[in-house]
Amino acid sequence: MLEVKNIEKIYTTRFGGNQVKALSNVSFSVEDGEYVAIMGESGSGKTTLLNILAALDKPTKGEVILGGKSLRGSLSVASSASQITSFSLISPITIFITLYLSAYVFGSDILHTFKIPH
Repeated sequence: MLEVKNIEKIYTTRFGGNQVKALSNVSFSVEDGEYVAIMGESGSGKTTLLNILAALDKPTKGEVILGGKSLRGSLSVASSASQITSFSLISPITIFITLYLSAYVFGSDILHTFKIPH
């Protein structure tokens, strides 16, 4: 189960010091086996939400819980991999490597879920 509780994300612009609220009080849950679509206009916060759910970014406020575990301590490993690939220091991470990274961050249960030998 995925639980998103009162997520808020505020970005501060680099030079102007202006604040942009990308997400405000987002809460929902997704049961195991349930499918969800995230839809909205350009600039509505879809990518910001997905980055937070993937532990590539952290919320300003709120919490994401996946399988009963908070993602708060998971940011460093996942975001490091994202930064490395986004600056083309290594070739893009494949789905297979991404699953192994997830296994490292969240424990080996994901390997069994996707039937990946380890």
